[in-house]
Amino acid sequence: MSNLINLKKGEKGNGPDFVQELAGVPDNLNESNIESFYSTISDIFQRNEASEASLVRILIALYKVISNANENFLNVYIDNNFVLDLPFESKSKSIQTQLLNVLYALSTHAPLVFNAEVSEKIDNYFIREYPKKTLTIIGIYACQFDSLEDPWPLLDLLVKNHSSYFRRDIDCCQDYVSLLVYLCQEFEDYRRTRIQYCWNSICQCLNTENEPTLTTCYNSLCQIYELDPEIISELSFPIFACSIHLRKKQDVSHSVLSLLFRYQPNFDSSDNSKYSTRNRSMSSPSSPKTPTSSSIMDLVQSLIEVSQTDVNANLILVKMAMNENISRLLLHNATWMTKDMPSKIDTIRLFAVVLSHEDLRTDIMYKAET
Repeated sequence: MSNLINLKKGEKGNGPDFVQELAGVPDNLNESNIESFYSTISDIFQRNEASEASLVRILIALYKVISNANENFLNVYIDNNFVLDLPFESKSKSIQTQLLNVLYALSTHAPLVFNAEVSEKIDNYFIREYPKKTLTIIGIYACQFDSLEDPWPLLDLLVKNHSSYFRRDIDCCQDYVSLLVYLCQEFEDYRRTRIQYCWNSICQCLNTENEPTLTTCYNSLCQIYELDPEIISELSFPIFACSIHLRKKQDVSHSVLSLLFRYQPNFDSSDNSKYSTRNRSMSSPSSPKTPTSSSIMDLVQSLIEVSQTDVNANLILVKMAMNENISRLLLHNATWMTKDMPSKIDTIRLFAVVLSHEDLRTDIMYKAET
C-alpha cells in the first residue's frame, strides 16, 4: 500500500478521508505529486466551497510543506505562481492567521514569490489589520535584499503605509523604524533610492507619546543623517516635534539634542520668513510642512530653557547662532543674556557669537540686558 497522498480523496476539500490525507503532509509528498498537490489545494481555494475548518487545515498543511524547505517543492510553488491562489480575500480571522503563517514561511524559504501582485494583496488585505505580523514578514524578506531581483513592490509598502506602524493600539513602531535604518545601512541601492522616504516616515513617527519609541526615532534619525548628510540636509526638519520634546520629554531630550548636534535648521529671513530648504521631488510620503519663523523661535526658546541645565543645548545654540538670522531671532527676546546657560561662561560664549555679526552690534547696544 502506497504511503503517498491520495489526491482524489482531497478534491472536495472536506470529509474524514480528506483530513487523514492532509495529516500525512509533507511526508506523503514527493517530486512526482507535489505539483498536483498544489493544484488541488489551489482549486479548493478558488472554488470557495470548502468550510472554514477545511481551509484552515489546508493552510496548515501548506505551511508544513513550505517550512520543510525542500528546494524542489519550493521551486514548483514559485514557478507556477500558486501563491496568487491563496484565499487573501477571506474575512475569517482563523484563515487570515494561517495565511499569514504561510506568508511567513514563504518569506523565509521562498521570497521570490513576493512579486507586485502578491505585494498588492498584502497591502490591500493585511497591512492595516495586522501591521506587526506583516512587518515581521517584510523584515525577513528585507534581509535577503541583495538576492532578490525586484524587492521594491513589497519593501515600498513600508513607506507607503508608515501610519499603520505607529498607531496607539499596537506596539511595533520601534521595530518599524529599526527596519528602515537597517535597510539604509546594509544595502546601498536601498539607501541611494529610498533614504529620503525613510527620513520622512521616521519623522512622522514622532507623533507618538511613547518615550522609548521617541528615543528610538530620534536616534534613528541621527543614524539616517550620518549615512548621507548632503541629501538629508535638503529634507524637512522635524522642528515642531523637537521643540515640544525638549521641553516636555526630559528622558527624550538627550536624543533630541543628539539630532540637533548633527543637523540644525537654517533660517532665511529673506525667503518669506521660512526655513531655507532645497526641496526634493518626492511623491510619497509627504514631508512635514515647512515651519515659519515662530516655529524656529520656539526651538530656540526650548534650547534656551534646556541649556540652563544641559551645556549641550548651549553648544547647539552657539552653532545655530553662527547664522546671522538665528542671532537676530535671539535678540528679539534677549532675556537669555541674564541667565546661566548653564554657567555664566556658557552664556558669554553664546553672546560672543551673536556679537560677531557686525550688522547686529547696533541692536545689541540698545538691549537693556547688555
